[in-house]
Amino acid sequence: MSVAAELNQDNALPTIEGEIPGIAWVNGEFCPLSEAKVSLLDWGFLRGDCTYDVICVYKGAFFRLEDHLDRFLASLDKLQLQMPFDRHGLTEVMVECVRRPGLRDAFVKLVCTRGLQPPTFSRNPRDALNQMFVYSVPYTFFMTDEQRERGMHIHVASTPRIPPECIDPTIKNYNRLDFVSGIFEAYDAGADQVILPDQYGNITEGLGFNVFVIKDGRATSPGEGVLEGVTRKSVLELCEEIGIPAGLGTVSIDDLLYADEAFLCTGAGGVVGITEVNGHVIANGMPRETTRRLDALYWAKHEDPAWITSIDYGS
Repeated sequence: MSVAAELNQDNALPTIEGEIPGIAWVNGEFCPLSEAKVSLLDWGFLRGDCTYDVICVYKGAFFRLEDHLDRFLASLDKLQLQMPFDRHGLTEVMVECVRRPGLRDAFVKLVCTRGLQPPTFSRNPRDALNQMFVYSVPYTFFMTDEQRERGMHIHVASTPRIPPECIDPTIKNYNRLDFVSGIFEAYDAGADQVILPDQYGNITEGLGFNVFVIKDGRATSPGEGVLEGVTRKSVLELCEEIGIPAGLGTVSIDDLLYADEAFLCTGAGGVVGITEVNGHVIANGMPRETTRRLDALYWAKHEDPAWITSIDYGS
């Protein structure tokens, strides 16, 4: 059984009437996920003034935990947000969010918002009381088994990505209306997912994934205007491990259309081939050898002690 089939089978979500397994930590207290709430007055809700990160748990271990924590803490610093505990305390809460519901394969999400307006309704963000949320849900792939097998059909939208001069894309954030416009355009075109171009027409990223193209034996991922994905970092390291030249650079739409291979990478699915872009078939129309090899290596690393942090579930 494939990794995707195994995870999706083990973590099948209940119907909308049911309660999703998982637990939340909200400002000092654990509660069922269905009872976790954010105030209507929270600037994270009102202004999208917040940052977040998502860490994968696979077979009872966090994958690349320290890399995710580094990115989350850097985002807090950039936004001048503060959480109510240190790195170790955050890790302890994350472990509890997985241990209490007994989830062996999960996503653990960290969210820190600007928080509540003071009673005076000051507009000064320094007056707000920052809020922290941590919660777990079962791991699921964001693409179907069929899409993984045949490769993703992607639409490069006419909507450009919000320029990095306006919103720093290295801060994981919820300012996603550009992607909302783009995904409707992609669905209307019959595609599975969207990639947004930058203001110069080069590709940036998708909604929750980075992109790679392989041409003449070299793998390249867009280096500007994108989130610095932990999965992207993993792929770059795996390329080095197996002797494939790889790096960051400018990737035009033509580079994607006429690549020898193309793939996306995400913590919610691994390394998945891109086989069609705006109706144009990439290479032979099926995920190719390097893509499949990197995906297999990526999932193998989820059981490598050097890449994981095991969780103590107790007796």
